[in-house]
Amino acid sequence: MSPTGATDVCDSGQCPADPAMWRAQGGPKMWQWFFHRKFNTAKIRVYQTLVLPVLLYACETCTVLFADTNRLEAFHMKCQRQIMKIRWQDHTRNTEVALLTGLCPVLDLVTRRRNAVFGHIARLSEDTPAHQALRCHVDLSLGRLPDQGWRCRPGRPSNRWIDQVRGATNTPPADLWRRSITRGHSGATLRSLLTTH
Repeated sequence: MSPTGATDVCDSGQCPADPAMWRAQGGPKMWQWFFHRKFNTAKIRVYQTLVLPVLLYACETCTVLFADTNRLEAFHMKCQRQIMKIRWQDHTRNTEVALLTGLCPVLDLVTRRRNAVFGHIARLSEDTPAHQALRCHVDLSLGRLPDQGWRCRPGRPSNRWIDQVRGATNTPPADLWRRSITRGHSGATLRSLLTTH
């Protein structure tokens, strides 16, 4: 409540009782700003709840190519610009749009999901095939071969899922494995890798 008895628009979201005082305080502009701010927040929440899960469906289990990442990021940014009603004529950078919406890049979301799946597989029981396959790759990264006759396939190695996990965190698979097993107990979590690297 102001000294004149008029309600502050930004605090309550309601128009003051005195229309003249409201217009003198720049009421229409303030009310419009307040309405758009609240409405954009609701739009962003709807986007996070309904659109992002469909956009990133099963991205943590497949190999995402560079071209796929660019397409996902372009769609993600286009949606943010539509929510904030920013046109291309405004010459607003993507970093500024991301600061307005508070949403992180798509690649960060994919990396978090991949790290969660890596940790989940590492903590599975040892007789699970997924656990055995991941353990075999960790052993290979340490130089432990499955048997003496094992050799790599000829040719250039393809970009594998585990390589993308390693590239996103800049951490060897063996270190990721150790941190995943001790997660939630005495060790560091995989999520902390994103902030430290």
